[in-house]
Amino acid sequence: MKHHLLIAEDDRALADRLSVAARERGYEVTAVEDPGSLMTQANTLLPSAIVLSADLPKGRGWALCNELKRNPLLRHQPLVLTASGDDAQAVFEQHRRLQTRADIYLAKPYTEDDLIAHIEPLLAEPRREMLARLYRLREQTPTLSSGKFFALWFAIAAAIAGAVLAFYLLR
Repeated sequence: MKHHLLIAEDDRALADRLSVAARERGYEVTAVEDPGSLMTQANTLLPSAIVLSADLPKGRGWALCNELKRNPLLRHQPLVLTASGDDAQAVFEQHRRLQTRADIYLAKPYTEDDLIAHIEPLLAEPRREMLARLYRLREQTPTLSSGKFFALWFAIAAAIAGAVLAFYLLR
């Protein structure tokens, strides 16, 4: 499966360098120039990871981080929040205490290799991918209530566990 990165960066040159580097490593990349379109793109594309600059105009980066992490379709997607300035680390420490915190914090300047090195382990977490798929399925199936969805999910999990147990007991 090819991973898709969604990049919202205030520095156009940096966004271009990140896009090129990620594509060279086999990622699909969508870079948004307008912070207002980030949520639309994220909900449409359901990217594997999101790179978001806190330095977007009018503090939109921080607000978008909050929106992304509150969105049931996107909350389990890895989110890298970047920021510039001498106080970036102090601000990151405060932000880490929030419920809607990012997964990774990177202070600018950083290299494309730094970013990829931080993202790849997050993309390899099977639990995160499974949760993201389950929430997407739940959101895309409006006729199935939340309780019925999880009852179905647990029934499937129990059937699989029963089959595995039977296999080991019958050996």
